[in-house]
Amino acid sequence: MPSKSKREDILRTAYAIVASDPGGIEAVTYDRLAADTELSKSGLLYHFPSRHALLVGLHEYTAALWEDKVRAHAGGKGADELTARERYRAMLVTMSEHEPLAELMVTLHSRTHPDYTRPWLEVEDRWLPRADDTAADPNLLAASALASGLWVHDHIYARPLAEVNRAVIVEKLLELIE
Repeated sequence: MPSKSKREDILRTAYAIVASDPGGIEAVTYDRLAADTELSKSGLLYHFPSRHALLVGLHEYTAALWEDKVRAHAGGKGADELTARERYRAMLVTMSEHEPLAELMVTLHSRTHPDYTRPWLEVEDRWLPRADDTAADPNLLAASALASGLWVHDHIYARPLAEVNRAVIVEKLLELIE
């Protein structure tokens, strides 16, 4: 069985490449990973036998990073230990933070293949209201959709939100779910 720590090192390095290289996910190549991790290409192939497997791993890694942040805002508890409102509150507070562009880039890339989407759906199913549930509480759906906009705001607009404005928006969103 492949070494978990080397596998995690490879994924951490792949994420760092996405974060630092203007090429984003396209910059994650075996050559670049071999140079940055000091592993041979065959060593990389041992852990990730294809680029597809590597990208699936990158999505699993990044989705887990995001879920760790949500869990931290939930007092270290898992989604199954919380009420729906507590889960959504943790999600909302997490999404209100200014997140790294790499996280957004990987998230957007996940929509290019069902295998990349799967780890994100698993996390979403634990923490977010189902957007396709027509019986879902409209306040929860609104808060979730607005939190998504807050999450990407500083990456798509030239003027980032002032922190005081971000705090006001978060309070308004929290009022929706309370």
